[in-house]
Amino acid sequence: MALDELEDAFRLSPVQAAMLFQHAAAKDGRAYVEQLSFSVRGPVDAELMEGCWRRVVAAQPMLRSVFIWKGVRSPVQVALLREANCWRCEDLRSLSAMDREAAIGARSEAELRRGFEVDRLSLSRVTAFQVGEDLWRLVWTAHHLIVDGWSMQVVLRDWTALLVGGTSTEERRCRGIVKWRQYLAWLESMRLAGQEFWTDRFRLEAGIYPSESARKRSGAYSERHVELEDLLPSLKDAAKAKEVSLATYIHLAFARALSRIFASEHIIFGTAVSGRKSSFPDILELVGPLATILPVRYSSGNRGVEDSLVIMEQELRTVESADGVALSDIARWIKAVAVRRVTHCVLSVQNHTVLQSKNNSAVELTDFRIRLSRTQFPVTVYVGVGHHATATAVYDAEWMGDMEIGRLLSVLVEEMQTLLNNDCSIQEAGGE
Repeated sequence: MALDELEDAFRLSPVQAAMLFQHAAAKDGRAYVEQLSFSVRGPVDAELMEGCWRRVVAAQPMLRSVFIWKGVRSPVQVALLREANCWRCEDLRSLSAMDREAAIGARSEAELRRGFEVDRLSLSRVTAFQVGEDLWRLVWTAHHLIVDGWSMQVVLRDWTALLVGGTSTEERRCRGIVKWRQYLAWLESMRLAGQEFWTDRFRLEAGIYPSESARKRSGAYSERHVELEDLLPSLKDAAKAKEVSLATYIHLAFARALSRIFASEHIIFGTAVSGRKSSFPDILELVGPLATILPVRYSSGNRGVEDSLVIMEQELRTVESADGVALSDIARWIKAVAVRRVTHCVLSVQNHTVLQSKNNSAVELTDFRIRLSRTQFPVTVYVGVGHHATATAVYDAEWMGDMEIGRLLSVLVEEMQTLLNNDCSIQEAGGE
């Protein structure tokens, strides 16, 4: 890497530092790889899509970044001036519908398993499959070190605008560098307040949460899915009627499921938060890995649906208001008050719906599906509430076996149904 290729360099955020550690430990480049697939409908061609994508990459330093940690005192993120060829195009129109789906599925899986070498460009790859005259299926695979789910939506919004003749995004190039540097400084300023908040939050509760540290980890991860399309519309209606978020319903069902699986009245689990609830200027437009995992507390009790939902909603709001810190920092802080483990199980609620150009043109992005390879957690459950209502568990097959994962997903569905039936009487832990 020559000096004249460098645009800027940054220290890592706490979230990036934790991910880079996990990436290096995995050694195969597959940790924290995420993949978003979606359909593009409208009068666009391969050349136009690739050209607009390159303009977005040129305007977003994150999409031109690599990470250096070997032979340096502290890891750094380096934004390069050059771009890598990260776009591929395949015409599948001659295949049958079944063969097209099989081909896209196989190539998508290969991209996810391919992983990344994070010290080399590019940490983002796109494959565009033409499946109809004005219909494409795009698969975007990227490392979580440079983008999160929210960032992907920001990038795709800018790309969609360019597809229909929008203005140049060149201004974002300098603004992105300045904003990320300011964001890193803001994070540092938040750490003291964050330490006080999280230690006080757990100080009086040491010892009441179960530790599963005796379970072994293999590092071999599997996936398992369950369909939720019959439940999600009713859950959305129920949430609207009770004036709480759909995420609150899903988190409560997940907490109750964990309480049953681990036979414990008190549970800590992780929730994925956007990292964009703060007052940092223009944080909604910032591209980068702002999302983080924060610990949620749950204690069962004989409560009705409304009381349980109110408590969970308050818990989630409290947790989200304290974002801006990394789970690795929280784990270190609360270890001092004798909480041995922050969380083993994580819930992430994903809501990708439709992106449409603002000038009412025919270009539309829809049919979103997101996948994520293994993380540092033994179990991560992704609940998609957009076009494809599913719950997907990505899990360490030794820490929690296939049968137990199947039971967890089954109990999660049961708890969602229980909440819908207005029966929130908590079963005794383990008393199924």
